[in-house]
Amino acid sequence: MVKSRDLDPMLNWGHIVSSRRLKTCPFDVLEWMVRECLNDHDGRRYLALSGEMSLCERYELYYLTPAELDCPARQAFEIGDLTWTEYWESRPHLIRWTNSFLETSYVSTEYAQPREIFQSSPDIFSYLDRRSPFEFKREVMEFRINQDILGKCDSSASEANYREFMKVYERRMGKRVA
Repeated sequence: MVKSRDLDPMLNWGHIVSSRRLKTCPFDVLEWMVRECLNDHDGRRYLALSGEMSLCERYELYYLTPAELDCPARQAFEIGDLTWTEYWESRPHLIRWTNSFLETSYVSTEYAQPREIFQSSPDIFSYLDRRSPFEFKREVMEFRINQDILGKCDSSASEANYREFMKVYERRMGKRVA
């Protein structure tokens, strides 16, 4: 019998540990909530939203959606024109991706509905909807500078990173930053 994931490259994923993660801005500081992955089977970029984790049953859950860099919805989401809720509700394809902590050969993938995301973590969206991924990254970078200053460390590297980021941030955010 042929499994559905063998027929559909979008459903063909390995374990989260062995998946190829990308570190693109702004998701490089949001990895606890969203990670960007590359699917070796269909060559596409995906955003993987953390769902739930069960220590008793020893599994972790992610919701994946195709998200190429030039996707207008992704770009609107990153700068805040779409909230987290609006973005994930509007995705045409969502995949529920479950891995076992202990058994790295166990991976389960199947298509999911957006309502499943909000059932598994309803409170996190009310927190995240207040800031876009780019705004969240800006806040993290400011926090790092302040930590360096409070810790009496050299903050020049953090400040240089912040200045480089702000060039991208201001260009992407346009007039809203001014």
